[in-house]
Amino acid sequence: FISMVGQGAARGDFLRATLVLTAATTLMIIGTWLILKYMPRRRIFGGLALQTSLVSGSGLEEPPAVERNTKSDTGSVTYTKMVGARGTALTDLRPSGVARIDNQRIDVVTEGDFIEEGKFVEVIADEEYRRVVKMVDGTESNPIEENTP
Repeated sequence: FISMVGQGAARGDFLRATLVLTAATTLMIIGTWLILKYMPRRRIFGGLALQTSLVSGSGLEEPPAVERNTKSDTGSVTYTKMVGARGTALTDLRPSGVARIDNQRIDVVTEGDFIEEGKFVEVIADEEYRRVVKMVDGTESNPIEENTP
């Protein structure tokens, strides 16, 4: 501000500097608002902002939770409730890998443990996109045993 006035400035010089700064700030605010409001509508800037919005029924919303082994419209198997299901590690799990559970190849992770290929595993957490398994003794067909006091 003082650099706009210079040495030996009079009262009028301070007033002019204040008006210039106020006008510049006001024009910048109005210009920014106009750019943000009208720029996305211009064809040249169409790729900078998303022009569509999600509406109900568009197919992009999260599907409702379904039980294990249900078929969706696309024919793929959807697993949402796999906790307790048992299977066999098809690859070494260090800590992630592939296991065969309910006769399906499923990407799984361990809690950090290394599990060798061929070992039996049980799903302890199912987050739909991530299945956490632990190694269990026995065979795949063993029922899940509950601890009874």
